[in-house]
Amino acid sequence: MNSGSAHQPSLSRRQLLLGATAAGTASLSGCLTEDPPDATLSFELLETIDERALPRLTQYRTRDRTLQSYRRYDAASGADRVLILLHGGAFDSRCLQPLASYLSENNIANVVTPDLRGHGETPERRGDVDHIDHLRQDIDDLHDHLLNIYDSDSPLLVAGHSFGGGLAIRMAREDSIMFPDGYLLLSPYLGRNAPTTRPHCGGWARFDQDLIIPLTLANGFGITNLNDRTFIRFELPDDAMMDGAAAEYSYRLAASFQPDWNDDELLGVEEDTMVIIGAEDEAFYADLYPDTFDAVSGAEVTVMDDVPHLGTILDDRCFEPIAEWVESF
Repeated sequence: MNSGSAHQPSLSRRQLLLGATAAGTASLSGCLTEDPPDATLSFELLETIDERALPRLTQYRTRDRTLQSYRRYDAASGADRVLILLHGGAFDSRCLQPLASYLSENNIANVVTPDLRGHGETPERRGDVDHIDHLRQDIDDLHDHLLNIYDSDSPLLVAGHSFGGGLAIRMAREDSIMFPDGYLLLSPYLGRNAPTTRPHCGGWARFDQDLIIPLTLANGFGITNLNDRTFIRFELPDDAMMDGAAAEYSYRLAASFQPDWNDDELLGVEEDTMVIIGAEDEAFYADLYPDTFDAVSGAEVTVMDDVPHLGTILDDRCFEPIAEWVESF
C-alpha cells in the first residue's frame, strides 16, 4: 500500500500553507511556533549496551510481502510469557538489549525486539514508511509469525519505549489487531500536543513547525501526497551506537507513533497497563503522567527517582519493577 493513489487530490506545500492560513489555523499552532529548546537527551547510558549479547537478526514476512527484522531473547528455562518490546524514536532494537537480556536470563519472559520499519541495519527507506499505520500492521504480522514459535495460549504483552510506547497505544485502539494481555509503557510518548510532552520533546525531536497545521489538515481531508516530507529531525550524538540511526522521520512515520487524544484524555487503552517514567526525563513531564493515566482503567504509573528518559530501558534500577509486573501474567 502506498501513501497516495492516482485518484487522490494533490496539493503543493504552498497551497497547504495558504489554505491553513485562510482557515484561520495560525492560532492553533500557538506553542508549536516557539524555538526548540537547545537541549537533547543524556546518552551516557548507551554504554550499558553489550553488543556481544545481541541475538542475531532474523526475519518475518509482512502482508506487503517485505521482510522485516527482529531479535529473539528466549527465556533461560522455558518461561511461557511473550513480550514484544518496541524501541523508541531514531533508535533500533540494539538499545533494548539490557532490559531484554535481563528479562530472558531471569526466566521472566521470552522477549522479541523488532527493528521497526524504516529503522535498523538495512531498511528500504530509513526514516520512512509507505503509509500511516504501516508499523501497526507490521507488529500484527510479527505476532502472527510468533504464533508459529510460541504457544498461542501463552500470555502476550506489548511494551514500548518512548515513541514505541506511542505505537503501543495506537495498537490498543485498533479492534482488528491482536489483543495483548497487557501494555508496558516505558517513558511513553503520548503525542506532540499531550500535556506530558515537553516542546519538541525537550529539544531532542525537532518538528517542522511549518508543516504541522497544513499536513494535519490535509490528512483530515484524505490528502496524503505530501506525507513523505521530513517532519522530525533528531538531535543525536556522534556515537558508534547511533550509526545507522533514523535521524529524520517523514510525516507518515512520525504520525505512525502518535496516540489519540480527546480533550486531554488518552483513548483506547483498556487492558492492564504499567507505565514507568523517570523523574529526570528530559523529553517528557514525568509528574503529569499519574493524572494523565488516572482515567485509564487498570493503569498503574511508577515514577522512578533520578532516572532519565533512556533509563527506563537501560538503568537496571528499573528492571525489577518491570519484571514484577510481567510476572503477574
